[in-house]
Amino acid sequence: MNEISQLAGVLTVLVVDDPPDWQPLLRLARRCDGSPVLPAMSPEDFAYVAKVVTPDGLAIHVYEHLASRQYLNLDDIGRAWHYLPDEGVPPAEPLCGGRYALLPRATLTAEARRLRRIVDARSGEEP
Repeated sequence: MNEISQLAGVLTVLVVDDPPDWQPLLRLARRCDGSPVLPAMSPEDFAYVAKVVTPDGLAIHVYEHLASRQYLNLDDIGRAWHYLPDEGVPPAEPLCGGRYALLPRATLTAEARRLRRIVDARSGEEP
């Protein structure tokens, strides 16, 4: 069992009709630029997909990387979340945003590296 599958998640509500919020992604890109650990990233390579909100009101913004089709879920304060598919989601709830779990920092670094490898492989670059 991997580290992500052991995380407890929180059920969210999908927010409709809100404009895209790029600030969490822009802050992450700035952090990556100065990091020896995180790969460089370009916000222009992402599409804004949705906003979901936790029961305590924390917004999680869902971005999709255009080349890899991988998702990056960031909250308003810059933490990364992992989507937990079909885990405790009421099937009849049309505005249910799904279940998300907060990623530990070490897992975030591993996920960032994994995404970079996927992007590099699809563009023909060597990692």
